[in-house]
Amino acid sequence: NMGVFFFLLWWIFIVDRRNITRNYMERDRLQQYSNTLRDIVENYLPEGIMIILEKSKQIVFKNKSFIDTLGNNCSALKDLDHLLFTSDQDATETYSLTISQIISEDGHVSKKSTTSYIGIEKLNDGEIRKYNLKVVSTAWGGQDAFVLIFHDITQQQQLLDLQANEKYKDYTIAVVSHELRTPLNGMLGMLQCLDQSKQDPHNKECIEVCINSGKLLLNL
Repeated sequence: NMGVFFFLLWWIFIVDRRNITRNYMERDRLQQYSNTLRDIVENYLPEGIMIILEKSKQIVFKNKSFIDTLGNNCSALKDLDHLLFTSDQDATETYSLTISQIISEDGHVSKKSTTSYIGIEKLNDGEIRKYNLKVVSTAWGGQDAFVLIFHDITQQQQLLDLQANEKYKDYTIAVVSHELRTPLNGMLGMLQCLDQSKQDPHNKECIEVCINSGKLLLNL
């Protein structure tokens, strides 16, 4: 029956057109998601992001945070050689690794996991900036690449150092206070014994001044 045949052709056309329209809508939606995500990474992410091709060592991407932190003059890896890193998270080892050494063929980066480093940058005014660096293996445009994630921890480290100094001060004061109390109590005991003995008024007054001064020290 030709009528049924043409109806089926029309129905197939309608279904295909709906599928095509749906696919276009999905593609547009994915493109919007991709553009939004790229905009966030490029302009709003607080961490500095840089992508380097593994073979050519070419820098192919830098986000705004990276440029704000390390400048826009980094066009090659050698421009970052003033940054020195250590793989020791406690930073007890010498800062001696450059980024070029980290991502070299015999470097420290693992293909299967994220590798972390602590690094420093000595500025012209003598100030030292401190970074946490994470290196991740990835792909970029069909080529093997590294994603370098910089997080400026200078203020965080300064706060930790300040807290450590405050704790050290409190500990020192507690130790000194304890060490002072023992001889002070001994002195006060002897002075109180003298105060109870027969003394002329002048000596008695001097002893009372010493006792009051010792009690003031104990209450500090």
